[in-house]
Amino acid sequence: MKKITFFFLILLSIKGFSQVVINEVASAADTGYVDEDGDVEDWIEFYNTSSTPVNLQGYTITRLEGFNSNSWTFPKIIIPAYGYVTIFCSGKNRKDYFDHWEVPVYSNNIWKYDAGTANPPLNWTSPTFNDASWLSGAGGIGYGDGDDSTVIAPTTALYMRKSFFLADTSKIVLGLVLLDLDDGFVAYLNGVEVGRYNVGIAGDHPTNTTNAYDEHEATSYQNGNFSAAFYVSAKLMDSALIQGVNTFAIQTHNYSAGMDDLTSIPYFLIGINDTTVNFFPFPADINLHTDFNLNTTGQKLTLKDASGTIVDQQDIGAMQMNNSRGRLPDGSNNWCLFNDPTGDTTNNNSVCFTGYAGVPSFQLPAGYYSTSQNLSINAPPSEIIHYTTDGGVPLISSPVYSSPLAINSTQVVRAKSFSTNTSLLPGTDITNTYFINDSSTLPVFSLSTDAYNLFDYNYGIYEFGPNADTTNIPFFGSNFWQNGKRPAHIEYFDENNNFAFETNSEISIQGNYSKAWPQKGFTVKAKDNYGGVDVHYKLFPDKPGILDFKNFNIRNAGSDWNTCHMRDRLNQKTVQKATNLDIMDGRSCLLFINGTYFGVYELREKQDENYLVNNYGVDKDKIDFLEFDGSVIAGSNIPFLDMVNYISTNPVNTTPVYDSVKKLLDIKNFADYFITETYIVNIDWLGNYTNNIKYWRKNSPASSWRYMLWDTDLSLAFLPWYDGSDTTNMIHRAISPPTSNPHSQMLSSVLQNTEFKNYFVNRYADLMNTIFRPHKFRASTVKMHDEMYPEMARHFQKWGNSAFWIGIGRSNDVPSWEANVDTMIDYMYTRPFYARAHIQNEFSLTKQVTVTLQTDPQDAGTIDLNTITPDSLPWNGIYYDGVPITMTAKDKAGFVFQYWKCNSVFGGENHNRSITYNVDTNDVFTAVYRKLTYNFTANPNPFVNNFTINYELPEKQPVSLFLFDVL
Repeated sequence: MKKITFFFLILLSIKGFSQVVINEVASAADTGYVDEDGDVEDWIEFYNTSSTPVNLQGYTITRLEGFNSNSWTFPKIIIPAYGYVTIFCSGKNRKDYFDHWEVPVYSNNIWKYDAGTANPPLNWTSPTFNDASWLSGAGGIGYGDGDDSTVIAPTTALYMRKSFFLADTSKIVLGLVLLDLDDGFVAYLNGVEVGRYNVGIAGDHPTNTTNAYDEHEATSYQNGNFSAAFYVSAKLMDSALIQGVNTFAIQTHNYSAGMDDLTSIPYFLIGINDTTVNFFPFPADINLHTDFNLNTTGQKLTLKDASGTIVDQQDIGAMQMNNSRGRLPDGSNNWCLFNDPTGDTTNNNSVCFTGYAGVPSFQLPAGYYSTSQNLSINAPPSEIIHYTTDGGVPLISSPVYSSPLAINSTQVVRAKSFSTNTSLLPGTDITNTYFINDSSTLPVFSLSTDAYNLFDYNYGIYEFGPNADTTNIPFFGSNFWQNGKRPAHIEYFDENNNFAFETNSEISIQGNYSKAWPQKGFTVKAKDNYGGVDVHYKLFPDKPGILDFKNFNIRNAGSDWNTCHMRDRLNQKTVQKATNLDIMDGRSCLLFINGTYFGVYELREKQDENYLVNNYGVDKDKIDFLEFDGSVIAGSNIPFLDMVNYISTNPVNTTPVYDSVKKLLDIKNFADYFITETYIVNIDWLGNYTNNIKYWRKNSPASSWRYMLWDTDLSLAFLPWYDGSDTTNMIHRAISPPTSNPHSQMLSSVLQNTEFKNYFVNRYADLMNTIFRPHKFRASTVKMHDEMYPEMARHFQKWGNSAFWIGIGRSNDVPSWEANVDTMIDYMYTRPFYARAHIQNEFSLTKQVTVTLQTDPQDAGTIDLNTITPDSLPWNGIYYDGVPITMTAKDKAGFVFQYWKCNSVFGGENHNRSITYNVDTNDVFTAVYRKLTYNFTANPNPFVNNFTINYELPEKQPVSLFLFDVL
């Protein structure tokens, strides 16, 4: 963006007749004009056609698309005579604008620091604090990564201070905390909090033993980049800055005690609104941003001045990637397409294009064919078709189509029209995948992209690249750790080989440490910039009401990759319909990349804000969505941490407090979450650290907090020789973990309430007696195994013999895969004995008892037991002496409940439909029913002119009575 000079700032008070017009618009780009965050965004360029500078303060730009409109108001900014101002349409809504940055605090300054062996005084962030006793050292400070100028001993917290002098604060309009860190921090300016990430809540001062919420790996030692940046608003800067000595202070926190690295490499920058310089300066690479985006399909843009008068209005048509539409020459009425956008500079040297060539058509549908095929491609006579068969987008240098293409093997064909009319840009490309004599038995994704995007050594996001640590897993510094995003075309074919949908998308490597596995997963996001649209398709049959997807994951099975290749999905599907959990649905699928087979994957929901929109219909701008111990995904963590404090510090065993807890926390979801995680023994969850936890609530109006089941790969005895066998007492670890966490704090507190404790114990027993019953758990596993089996031989031909790290990828062929699945099934049969014993011991229960349920006569009714309804009767399950159970009899058609009877727990008959007893011995509970019969009696009364009719029906149904006088 063009810098505003001191000369033009003097002209702020000059008022002139507005001659500002919309001059150029770009609505789709992935290269070129970037903002201060390094992001490529949509933008609008404005041009002043007059010889007088214009103050744009109060002007508005409005975007109208269909019935949807957005408006954004300009701050004080001068557009010079015959000059330009460009704003990014990014949704970031930034209005600060100034002349240049200065850097009063550098990382490599000499800092005063304390290594966190004790809590510092409360005023340690103040300029008046006496830090003479603190150590001195050059930044950055830390240990473990080899990027620290001052190396300290391992610690949980590090405190750093640096003072600087300001003679005049009136010219400072913005601040920026720029740093590389591991793992969390809080920054202060003269005691005022100006930045925080991954630790504590706004306003608090974390103690020296407070852990960061999750791991955050430093990046400067990998690629030289900063890993965090936080802008400090003008208002906050005004409240913090003082004339004279100012102090920038920062405390950095490790994820947990004993971690092998900690890094603090901080900078503090100030934005100056004139040309005066006091510290090292550099250009103010900061821009104006609207609170909306543009659409590639087109929209109407309206510019109004401060009085609300329309000064320009333009219908902006559709445009392809890295094109723009603008006036040629600047300010004229002649609009063109530009192949090379010229944001913030003149359009006068651009080449004018009037439109796009057409879109070619394939005469052979994408899909499956048993034999070789010939493909014809059609386009208008004035257009030349260029095509590729390697997945790349066709270029002018790509082969020219002249005769039908022979498709002899599975491949991707992409085609694009180039017009002989030089005023037309190339048209939109089309893509089809043809599977020739393929054996696919699962749904298939075909991903097409230029191989350079994935497999180039320097640029490809699938590769190690030049900065990888290739010695230590997970190979930090590799290209696949850089969060790179690339364009791709996605086609989907269902399990019957029928074409289902396609879209242009943005792909990135999915997962955490699983990025390091040879077979990598992908996140797929429908991307408007690439001409993509949301997927409208029933991706997950068990969630038939969800038909629209903005994104999804093509997962490599995570840590269970090439072992059983199913663990997390198996756990999620097992609890899907029987619990109150928010699960990540999924199904097996295959992936082809540029026509090459890439193995068995999992199609999975992506548990982000869009997941909540799809599954709960919430407004994603009105949610609090957190992970780990309170790290913010969306919204705020303050309500959650307030809830943790309330539950942990109040007598939850009292009714008023527990009633409040039930409003804050979804109790049934909370119980099911801890039951599931502890029963399957997920060792990558709670204990020495916190991992793989997500939870959320609506914040307007406020709803109760709910937990999501997320990433349970390291469960079901995945590494029994290391941790997490069938004998592991996971319930004790969850209630009393070695390292404290807010989730365990709440569980421990809520379990003090007898109502919840009894519910929790009975619910645990209910689930062990149903979905976790060995034969049922095994049946779910066998079903998944049988679905995958036909594809696994081909999968292991691609990815066998790839085991390389502490038990990851232990299967290298079908026999070893089946052996690992059998081992997992063995766990399902041995786990109940130990899990029941752990519950009994943890809650000091007397003993386990077998409860048998039946009806008399058989099949006369059903019985609800606590939270379950057994599928068939007679039925038995194991419960606990010391926790009462509730049984409720339900009638089937033709029968009516009479009474309960049992052998020992109570004597005689109990005529209540619902009964609650503590069962202290093995017992059989029988619900006795009476069979209903059709009866009809008429009782005439000789003294009055009426009679009574009595009848009994076997079930509720409409009744019609007809009375005939037969006398």
